[in-house]
Amino acid sequence: MLVHLHIGTPKSGTTYLQGLMDRNRERLAADGVLWYGDTWNDQVFAVRDVLEIDPHDEPASEVVGAWSRFVEQVHAWSGESVVLSMEWMVHATPEQVRAVVDSLAPHRVRVVVTARDIARTVPAQWQEQVQNWATWTWEEYVAAVTSPDPRSTGPGRQLFDQYDLTSILPNWLAVLPVEDVTVVTVPGSGAPADLLWQRFAQAIGVDPGPYDTDVPVSNGSLGAASAELMRRVNVASREAGVTWQDGDPILKWALAKGVLSYRAGQEPKLRLPAEHHDWAVAEAERLVDGVQQLGVPVIGDVDELRVTGSGRAGTGEVSAEQIVEAAVQGLAGLARHIADRNAAERRAAELRRQEEAARLAAEAAEQERRARRRPTVANGVRVTRAVARRARVTAGQARRVTRARLAADR
Repeated sequence: MLVHLHIGTPKSGTTYLQGLMDRNRERLAADGVLWYGDTWNDQVFAVRDVLEIDPHDEPASEVVGAWSRFVEQVHAWSGESVVLSMEWMVHATPEQVRAVVDSLAPHRVRVVVTARDIARTVPAQWQEQVQNWATWTWEEYVAAVTSPDPRSTGPGRQLFDQYDLTSILPNWLAVLPVEDVTVVTVPGSGAPADLLWQRFAQAIGVDPGPYDTDVPVSNGSLGAASAELMRRVNVASREAGVTWQDGDPILKWALAKGVLSYRAGQEPKLRLPAEHHDWAVAEAERLVDGVQQLGVPVIGDVDELRVTGSGRAGTGEVSAEQIVEAAVQGLAGLARHIADRNAAERRAAELRRQEEAARLAAEAAEQERRARRRPTVANGVRVTRAVARRARVTAGQARRVTRARLAADR
């Protein structure tokens, strides 16, 4: 059996593909493919476990043994293949790759790597990083990643550790044969919306036609104003003592993903500044040459990893008015989010109260029923008036307690 590991790279359509496969898990199963886990988080936990990754030093109890649970499901699957997709696997060392492959024996492991050109990757990575607590300005980020020694800088190390196929692929090729490592290129703008899926489906050996490709956007990018707003919010939040663990649900998921990402079409788009176009061209050529020298199969067109044209003017600078507008809309969206959450909590609390009232009433009714049936020792009468009266009093007390609790909760 084949085990397909989709290892990234980040910001190369991975969220789209993960959402599509999750949406079509039954169709995949009908084609003999297991999309692992009840939710995608099961895949995240499995990768965290095998690679010993604890983001922001926050271990999760769900992580312990998660890779073993994945392996058990692989061995139990009676179909033709299994798919796991998680971008953190780009960080795997040769030793970790060996551990992964050995744990899945005797099944054949195949790696799929999606990749896009560097000119689109740099802006995408920066706006994603400011959604994840980063505080580098756009100018600082670009200067760092385009410097002569980018890996000596925080931004450059983060980018190239996740993007540089010439360092990622050899770690897997140290264990796997070249035919079991495939690069899938991300189509350029203007391509059919499902072209990436068609290419990925070819890599995992399924017919892409019958699949539902209408996947809701869940990891949308930010426009330039919203990205700069998030960066400033990160700075202020850190200064206020907010931790990543506490801030992530509200800042990333509610504000950035839940509100600001939907404004991207109304804001200037981040682009690599024109003065760095020559750097991007050279970096892309280095990458393409490296992939070709490694000899790995490519689905799509390796030329899509090249940077062409004369470069488009960057739009990293935004006006104060644009940032204020993003902030106003962000606050309004957060207010809506909090109002919806509070309403949901009130509905849940009311449901719990109703269930508790029904439980108490049922207990009282059952007590009264038993009291009516209970025979007396003295004369064999099924129930005395005194016992029945006590049961009715108990039922009345239960009703009064319930009404008091409801009144107090209001």
